[in-house]
Amino acid sequence: MEHTTTATKINADELEHIQRAVTNMTGDGYDSEGSVELDYSGRSMYGRTCLALRVDDMRAVARVLVELCSMGFDELAQEMAEQLTTDSMGLGIVAYFPHITGDES
Repeated sequence: MEHTTTATKINADELEHIQRAVTNMTGDGYDSEGSVELDYSGRSMYGRTCLALRVDDMRAVARVLVELCSMGFDELAQEMAEQLTTDSMGLGIVAYFPHITGDES
């Protein structure tokens, strides 16, 4: 898959699987917390919003991407890995994907 600046819109099924991956990879047994949002506006986004994961560290992001692959969402995980950008939020990070938005964006 070639990296592109065209926005990719994730559908409800993809969003559900991302949320499930975050829950699976940050919950019990991982001593980590996480959440998913579709309205994050990161650096130099000028008000545009995108998909973001609020997690404790980069290991959680890696676990989420691997979990998405195990669920059969390899292309989505690859696109997320290619676009991965982070903001430090003190006790955790926001991993965001500037060109991945929800259907309603």
